[in-house]
Amino acid sequence: MRKKIILLIFFVLGFNSAFSQISKVYTYDTISNKVDCNIFFYKEGVYEVTLEDYTDENPYLIILSFGQYTIQDDKIVLFDKYNEFKMQFVLKDSFIVGHKTYKWLKDKKMQKSYFEIYDKPFFQKANFKNLAESRSQFAKQNINQNDFYLGTYKMQMDYILNFNSCASYQFKYKEIIISEGTWKRKGNELILKDIEIETPFYILIGKETLINKMLPGDFNIEMTKVE
Repeated sequence: MRKKIILLIFFVLGFNSAFSQISKVYTYDTISNKVDCNIFFYKEGVYEVTLEDYTDENPYLIILSFGQYTIQDDKIVLFDKYNEFKMQFVLKDSFIVGHKTYKWLKDKKMQKSYFEIYDKPFFQKANFKNLAESRSQFAKQNINQNDFYLGTYKMQMDYILNFNSCASYQFKYKEIIISEGTWKRKGNELILKDIEIETPFYILIGKETLINKMLPGDFNIEMTKVE
């Protein structure tokens, strides 16, 4: 029995170590095989969750989340660097399964892709302003309460954000519901709480526009109301 336990511990530790020593990609086809969700796991211990849209001639890449990951037994825990929330996937031989993640990825299989990653993570190249600092600066510059209206707001590249009177919201990219949950207002700020990953996202209420700070998918993007 002791020998079996030692072999099992060796297998788990060896499996986890092997996972972290090489970069990997796991993919889920979302819309008619034209929009892929990829999770890049880099050997530096960092990850990126992306959407890649192939519906047009020029593919478009969206960064949904980025940060650090760790291996805990048969689970991969992702810690988002920008909004400081956790996601969790169950690790299998040739795929991973969403456990605590975006609603549209929950319980979905993401197949391992067999190609190498040569590039460095995107977020290591980017220079993002601290979220709390940015929100604080906006509040100081916008003391008076700006108008906010329920309804549909659009951004570039097919993003749609809906606010309903029952204090619920839905954020979509084309047919993919990226985030949904409840919202509340605090001054010139909308606090959106995702129902699956249980984290707040922030929207700033500008003059005739909303500013993403940020929902998953883009940074500092202005949204205009659809008439």
